[in-house]
Amino acid sequence: LPVTSVDAIKRRTRAGMGRCQGGFCLFQVIDEIAKENKISLFDVNKDVACSEIYKYYIKQNKGK
Repeated sequence: LPVTSVDAIKRRTRAGMGRCQGGFCLFQVIDEIAKENKISLFDVNKDVACSEIYKYYIKQNKGK
């Protein structure tokens, strides 16, 4: 079964359903989905197309 959205992971593993509602694990889940599917973080959606989580970078961290 392909896993290409955050909600697909949530339904399978219950990640993001704890007390913090994904406050700690959401961005780790997004990172893992992007790595496994070899896509950009911007292409990972919540559930359906156009449900963007990352819209753009607010600040670039240049080694600081």
